[in-house]
Amino acid sequence: MSEKLSCIRLEERNLERENKLVSLIQTARSLELDKKTDSFANAEMIMKRGNHIGSHIYCYGQLERTMKKARDHINCCESAGEDFYSGAIILAETLTAAKGRFDRVWHASLGGAWFSVTLASETLPEYHSQYSLTTGVACCELLREYGINANLQWVNNLLVDGKKIGGILLESFVSEMHHETYVLAGIGINVNNNFPAEIPGISAKQILGIELDIDEFYSRLVPKLSFYFGLLSDYESQVLKSLYEDEKKASNPIIESWKSISDTIGRTVDFYEVGRGISCNGKTHPYRAKVVGIDQDGSIILQRKQDDSIIKRNSGELVYVD
Repeated sequence: MSEKLSCIRLEERNLERENKLVSLIQTARSLELDKKTDSFANAEMIMKRGNHIGSHIYCYGQLERTMKKARDHINCCESAGEDFYSGAIILAETLTAAKGRFDRVWHASLGGAWFSVTLASETLPEYHSQYSLTTGVACCELLREYGINANLQWVNNLLVDGKKIGGILLESFVSEMHHETYVLAGIGINVNNNFPAEIPGISAKQILGIELDIDEFYSRLVPKLSFYFGLLSDYESQVLKSLYEDEKKASNPIIESWKSISDTIGRTVDFYEVGRGISCNGKTHPYRAKVVGIDQDGSIILQRKQDDSIIKRNSGELVYVD
């Protein structure tokens, strides 16, 4: 439910919409669990592990960025001696200063799904890099259920026929008072929104020819996020158990799910390093490579065209050239 924390101004929020979404999500969780039970024997336990995702929702009309509001909420709650809930979602109808990776401008007008999920550092740090893949799997799966042939592009893009329909941005945050670490997952999906012609994107409305109910869209997406973050947590538990009980480590189900709905592996790309050598706008000049796989930790595996060397990277950006 949406908690009325004293440090979060109620007059800024759409409480009626918050209550509506909480009700819709509760129903959608049961439906999503029924779907997942066919494929996962322990689906109920997995969903419980991720049920904190979306258990608290804060709805706004216009914000600069939902991630900025999340930081403000966390610091405000700490100052007031209150807890901010891990898994809380902050959403807005429009954003005035939205951005993607490398500070690229993101056009977030009315009709899109613009929100952030605030996650306390509950998994080991090495799993944080998989939050983007986990989020992407949930978003892409939902788009496909709507009949949209979306694919995931490593590491954070949702594409339809090469055009961007959504993106995911991760940012780390350390709170001011208690120095608690959070991971903020910012998500933007073009649902019913319009954008300037010069932006090479596409929306669900353009593809389907109809407007979608945006609150239904949110209510169906949140349980998917719950399930896949629960699945990542469950995998982490299995890995830790295998270390103590000398069991064979299972394959990462997030990676397997990602591979099934991504078109990145096998593609020829220009790959941009981040933070290595001479850079331009935060990125090095690219080198051409073939994507030959993805590691169990979410790193991309590349074969450089220049010398056929195999390299693994957990950050960077790739652009398809074939």
